[in-house]
Amino acid sequence: MKRIFLIYLILSAALILNLVLDIVKGISLQGYWADRIFFWIWLVYTLYILIKFWSKRGVRFYGWTLATLLGLSMLPMFIPFIAIILTGFGLDRTYGNDFNDNLRVQVTGKSVMGRPNVELIRKYGLYEVVLGEMSGFDLVDELNDLENIKRIKILEENKNNLLVVFYFPNRGNRHWLKKK
Repeated sequence: MKRIFLIYLILSAALILNLVLDIVKGISLQGYWADRIFFWIWLVYTLYILIKFWSKRGVRFYGWTLATLLGLSMLPMFIPFIAIILTGFGLDRTYGNDFNDNLRVQVTGKSVMGRPNVELIRKYGLYEVVLGEMSGFDLVDELNDLENIKRIKILEENKNNLLVVFYFPNRGNRHWLKKK
């Protein structure tokens, strides 16, 4: 029993660390689905612990705390709850494309109220880093064209921005991305 709780504690700490690094530095596990699979492993393990050890007072308290927090997330027009669902199920990404130089472009929308973001991501072995992002509204005319990008090149990098060229079959478009 102690081993089960220790594994759960380590899994929870790793998930929280992953979340904090993603929010603060834009660092996450490599691949779009790795974070979601990690979240689902934690969720299934949480349900397992709640069901198997429900008779324990601490587990009941933890279960009711999770249920209360989930309920409270629904109060402000369901926005945090919907963000959890969109991200957890991978419904937040409308487009993603990997390129051979360890770069990926994806369009995500973390909220139904928020605008879409275009993110440029660099992959490093087991993890990846969001290099820069820009509002999807800055690329409104090209959002439908993103599937046609042949390659990406970073032209210039300064303290706050990246100048990136998206090469389409017949043209190249330059855009400034805000560094994460």
